Formats: sequence, structure tokens, C-alpha cells
Amino acid sequence: MAGTNAERLALTQTMRSGLQEQGALGADSFVMQSLRRKDLTTAQASYLKAYAPGDVLVPIQDYRKQGLIRGEQYRVIAVNPEAQQVVLETPNGSVLSVDPAACPRKTVYTTQSIPVAVGDKLKWTRNNAKAGIRNGQGFVVTGLEADGTAVVRDGTGQTSTINLSGNQYVDYAWVSTTYSSQGKTAERVLALLGETTNREAFYVAISRAKRAVTLYTTSQADLVRLAQVSRAKENVSDYVPLTQPVMTDGQHEQREEQKPDPISSVDPRAVGKRI
Repeated sequence: MAGTNAERLALTQTMRSGLQEQGALGADSFVMQSLRRKDLTTAQASYLKAYAPGDVLVPIQDYRKQGLIRGEQYRVIAVNPEAQQVVLETPNGSVLSVDPAACPRKTVYTTQSIPVAVGDKLKWTRNNAKAGIRNGQGFVVTGLEADGTAVVRDGTGQTSTINLSGNQYVDYAWVSTTYSSQGKTAERVLALLGETTNREAFYVAISRAKRAVTLYTTSQADLVRLAQVSRAKENVSDYVPLTQPVMTDGQHEQREEQKPDPISSVDPRAVGKRI
């Protein structure tokens, strides 16, 4: 596991490269568009500055007046400041202009291109009750075609065929963040703990293992110091301008998957040393 999503992605890149060199992971044969949630409050998502071409808007409820259907994906193709609207491409290719403040119950995503190979460990990042899919449910790619058709095996050993083309609520499952690892256990745990570590994250990391845990860090002294600092009593309002409403508990419950950390560039060569 890793402390942040950026560290998770860097570790994943390093692990996949090493496994491919060893022949334990196939060559990349398809590039998937993975949807990554933008970390926006309801208030932030009502402003145009939160949107950029290429983003994907998914309503949590129907907004018939705006022409938006619950669960459908609408790609942002432009932002119109004069009209206070975002211009969206619908699933059937038509174009809509919508004021984001008029549809408050929605999720906004960015897309990230990730290579996929036979042997990759992936996971679903959104619930789909009709398909029997749970957020966080993992699977392994056992067959993959150039068009994105994939044969996958789930944790119970059952196989099925899915198509990974288009925008997908799917991500790598090689590494988890400490945040998403809460409540889970494993026989052995390898954890990368950096400068974002605190007492709570440190406890999560060392308490997930049934038999053994190994910690990696760039500075053992800094890790010892950070692991003694608690952020449990910090209030989210300390980090939000007073003029900006804080999301309510009810709005938090509308979230259909766990909150990701911001995506940034991390050098995969600087992922820490074993301690």
C-alpha cells in the first residue's frame, strides 16, 4: 500500500515494468480510459472553473429539464463563461449546454490512459448493482484483444468476458492507498509511507497484516516523527474558505466510491527504502 494516490501510481508503474521484464506480466496490448473522480465539493462543482474539456460529468439523479439522465456519461467539450454553461457531448453524440449549478447531484471525473496487459490486476471503482459489481472488487485479466475485449477472472475463480473500450470505472489493483485499505487485512503487507503520513495512516498500515509487515520510506527519522502526529481532530472547515459551504453528511453518503487523492507526477524511482 501507499500513502497517496500519486505514490500508488508510481509504485504500480515500477511493479508492472519489473514484472514485464521477468515475463510474469504480458506486454501492454490495450490502452484503457480510466475514470478518476475529481475531488470537488458540491459548491465547487457548481463553478465553471472546476471543468475542463475532456472531463466527464455523471448525474446522480435525472435532470430532465437539462436533458441529463442518471448514470449516463457526458463529456465536457467546451466551457462557455459568457452563458455560465458547460458544453457537453451526450452518449448519442448530440450536444447540450448546461449550467452546472442547476444539477447539483453529480460526479465529475477526469480520464487517464492506462496500459493493460494479460496478467494485470484491476478493480472496479464504482458500484453496479445490476451487474453484481461492487466498488473495489478486483479481477485479473487472463485474455485481451486489441479492441479491448477481455477475459477476466474474479476472486472466486469465475471467468467472464467484458469490454474495456470507452470510459471505464476501472483502475489498477496492484497497490492500495492506506485510506482505501481501512477495514481490510492480508497475510503480508508492504507499505510505502512518505511525508503525508500521520498517526492514523501509520496505524492503518501496520495493522492490516496478519503475519508480517514491511515499511518503506525515504527517511526513517521523518517517519518516526510523522507517525506521532495525529490529524484525527482536524476539522475540514480549517481547509475550506469560510464562504464555501462544507458538504453535509448526507451529501457524503451520495458518493458511490471512495475518495481518491489528487493525481500528480511522482518519480517511480524515488519510492523509498525498506526499514
